[in-house]
Amino acid sequence: MDLNRLCRLATEVDEEHRHSLRTMADEVAADLAAATRRTGADRRAFLRGGLVVTAGAVSLAVGPLAGRAAAADATTTTAPPKATSSGDAVLLGFAQSVELAAVAVYQAALDSRRLSAAATTVATLFQSHHIDHAAAHAGLAGKAATGQVNRSLVTKLGSRLGPANGEAEWLKLAYDIENAAAATYTALLGALVGIDPATTVASIQPIEARHAVVLGEALGLALADYAIEFEPSSTADGALDPSAYPIAG
Repeated sequence: MDLNRLCRLATEVDEEHRHSLRTMADEVAADLAAATRRTGADRRAFLRGGLVVTAGAVSLAVGPLAGRAAAADATTTTAPPKATSSGDAVLLGFAQSVELAAVAVYQAALDSRRLSAAATTVATLFQSHHIDHAAAHAGLAGKAATGQVNRSLVTKLGSRLGPANGEAEWLKLAYDIENAAAATYTALLGALVGIDPATTVASIQPIEARHAVVLGEALGLALADYAIEFEPSSTADGALDPSAYPIAG
């Protein structure tokens, strides 16, 4: 891949990241409120209707969401709460630990000194996004955000974090964790109750997916491998389950 193009794509993601943190939450919150007033449906019913996120030049149609939302009653007229519930806080604490695991992966890649100048720029930039995302979760999760890396996830990565990895191996590892994070956020959208945590997650998920697109291009993967259309049955495929990945390991 052309190194200048790689850096340009990463810069575009950075711009989208900064914009999303400023505005996405307000935009999604307005959409959720409008949907509630218009249909009498709650937030979960709105999410089951699907949304579209943009990853580079590719629009990903996200269909009905998995998790507890699938079992929710779409006819309820109960308005969703705005604040973070205790259950939401636990889920956001888990999300923070996944973000910190991604930070650790990028740091290991940078410490290996096996990355080219362009890949180093991308890794540093994407790592900063994960740091911002972890901080966003901490702001809403309170004490449920432990500030700890998800040790279960890092342990599973195991030998893939080896210092002998070449650039392609590091980029593939980053690509895999970005995809897992994006899928996890999609699943969380079906489980969160409060509007505040849901809008934060909705603002972060497209950025993680966008990371995967850039890394997929850098790895020379076929477009269909990293920018496929999400089907309703596989919306959250690859999501990390908090019960399978306890934070403390």
